[in-house]
Amino acid sequence: SLEGHGEDQLSQWRLARLFNRFFDHAQGNVGLALQAWIAQIARIQNNVLEITPPRRPEMPPWQALDPEWLVLLVQLLLHKQ
Repeated sequence: SLEGHGEDQLSQWRLARLFNRFFDHAQGNVGLALQAWIAQIARIQNNVLEITPPRRPEMPPWQALDPEWLVLLVQLLLHKQ
């Protein structure tokens, strides 16, 4: 089931969106998509597998910086060592 809906209650469109989220999360890597699928298993009960959609990890603050600022920070860290 997905978010409380059984497989028979999910539309083809919703299933396609779910699989697309796993594909996007894994950036096309089938092995990573399979690992993500397994990691998203929330519960197994009465032969029903409950999964949650993959979530993007939070972006560290330094990834939002312009490359010039990032280089400057790296230089400061290297200089301090």
